Amino acid sequence: MRAAEYLDGQFTVTDVTEPPATGPGQLRIKVAACGICGSDLSMSKDPCRFVEVAAGAGYPFAVFDATRPVVLGHEWSGTVVETGPGVEDFTEGDRVTGLGITTEQGNGMPTIIGYSNQYHGAFGEFIVVDAFWVRHVPDGLSLEHAALASRSTSARCTCSSPV
Repeated sequence: MRAAEYLDGQFTVTDVTEPPATGPGQLRIKVAACGICGSDLSMSKDPCRFVEVAAGAGYPFAVFDATRPVVLGHEWSGTVVETGPGVEDFTEGDRVTGLGITTEQGNGMPTIIGYSNQYHGAFGEFIVVDAFWVRHVPDGLSLEHAALASRSTSARCTCSSPV
């Protein structure tokens, strides 16, 4: 698949491997639009420091090998092209947005797409994300605008106590 890959201070549009297979509770999304987050800018300025800070803070969601290429982008919108086992709220063709979080199939750990050498971000053609963090885009809202609102549309409280 085509993607804007980042390595050694350079973005290069190139062919990269497809995202891993869609696992239980996951969606494969054809990306329509992707915003640029402040953390993307911080990472591109100094990826080694970015990983060091994430690891030091005990934040494993954004720890990756900074000496290998990454495809950034976790504020996205697009269309569902595949649903994994157990997904009931989405079907192929749904217009969606959400947080770029996925559970790594090998170790069960959540990670942020784009801050992983395995799970590419939305600066590529396709992403794999956990359906839990995904929301339908209302009719009348463009996918370009939905990508800019992806963070605010994704919060969902499932607890019974006030927050």
